[in-house]
Amino acid sequence: MKIAIIGYGVMGREIERQANNLDCEITKIIDLNTHQQIDNTNFEQDEVAIEFSTPDSVIHNLEALINKGVNVVCGTTGWYKQKQYITDLVKEQKVGFLHATNFAIGTQIFWRTLKQLAKYINKFDEYDILMNEVHHKNKLDSPSGTAITTAEILIENINRKTKINTEKVNQKIGDEEIHLSSTRGGYVIGEHTVVCDSQHDTIKISHFGKSRASYAIGAIKSAQWLYKKKGVYSINDYINNIIANKGL
Repeated sequence: MKIAIIGYGVMGREIERQANNLDCEITKIIDLNTHQQIDNTNFEQDEVAIEFSTPDSVIHNLEALINKGVNVVCGTTGWYKQKQYITDLVKEQKVGFLHATNFAIGTQIFWRTLKQLAKYINKFDEYDILMNEVHHKNKLDSPSGTAITTAEILIENINRKTKINTEKVNQKIGDEEIHLSSTRGGYVIGEHTVVCDSQHDTIKISHFGKSRASYAIGAIKSAQWLYKKKGVYSINDYINNIIANKGL
């Protein structure tokens, strides 16, 4: 399969490194924020674009790629307020589009495990819930897209929690709130921890990213799955397909 890399930052370079191991050919590399380059590029019918750019450029990139009939795997965050617009454009142009806030397969398993934990915690009011995420000093956004998705899983499955608080706290946390704190420093790839705490014990569940290779491999495998498909998908569709094929 052929891959066009859109955004040649840290993730774009990692995708390039991992592609050969997964029998994929990198046919194009388009660097960050080069709108004119995308507009002037002709893509082949059997290419899938993997888009890891920036929140400022992602909408333009997606518009250009979709309008050119290119199937797209998108790992950039910051475009979700325009999700319906992109969904409509995908359907209009009859292409395939797959998105995720995190492509690491381990993170997907972490989220599915967390969902089950949250359903149990929902039944026991004595547990309060808090979150922390840690990333390297060069990360641009805070909290991370992965952290927001993690918090949303908790909100969706714990009835007494209805609000995510990502601010610096100088007062009592509301009973309906989950405080999501972010730490930036060093060279940490990504750590996400959920704590369920009572007066008598504590339950912790964490995911620790060891390298960016896990994210790149997940994105490439998602692109292989999306190849020649039409419609809007999330990485959950890919994971569900793997589970269905291999059983659980």
